[in-house]
Amino acid sequence: MDLPVADDNTVHFNSTLMALIRTALDIKIAKGGADKHQMDAELRKEMMAIWPNLSQKTLDLLVTPHKATDLTVGKIYAAMMIMEYYRQSKTKKLQALREEQVDPPHPREPHHQKEKTPFPSYSPASSSRRAAVDRALHCVCRVWI
Repeated sequence: MDLPVADDNTVHFNSTLMALIRTALDIKIAKGGADKHQMDAELRKEMMAIWPNLSQKTLDLLVTPHKATDLTVGKIYAAMMIMEYYRQSKTKKLQALREEQVDPPHPREPHHQKEKTPFPSYSPASSSRRAAVDRALHCVCRVWI
């Protein structure tokens, strides 16, 4: 999740592959209270000991350095999750408002000619709510007539 995203919105293949291998084989993965930066530094030391001719650029691709200002896959994923939660929450609120909303009768229509407003199906537990809505509609109709 800490893979940096390049300016062209891509992730480097070697960085992704190394991250997958580290995770799958549990190689220097920070768990619990362990410091991720320390684990990465230890891995860098071990890689330089094994491959002394490895360039700094290649090492940075394999074990990405941490910068707080870098855009990472984890930050993008978190933003997408927040946005999805916001959309779901907004949709639920709109649906609840639509279910509770009742169209007021036209002021020129007489009360006895007005058709009943269709109600969504209510459970027996919400019969008091339906009665309250019926009373409110009856009051509104008397005021407008």
